[in-house]
Amino acid sequence: MKQFSINTNEAGQRFDKYLFKLLKEAPSSFVYKML
Repeated sequence: MKQFSINTNEAGQRFDKYLFKLLKEAPSSFVYKML
C-alpha cells in the first residue's frame, strides 16, 4: 500500500482533487473507484 503525506499547502483541498493532482495519468473513474 502506498502512503501519501499532505502538507500544509494542500490541507484545505478536497481529497479527490489532491489525488487527481498526484495521479495525473490516471483516469477519473480509477480515482473515484479507489475512494
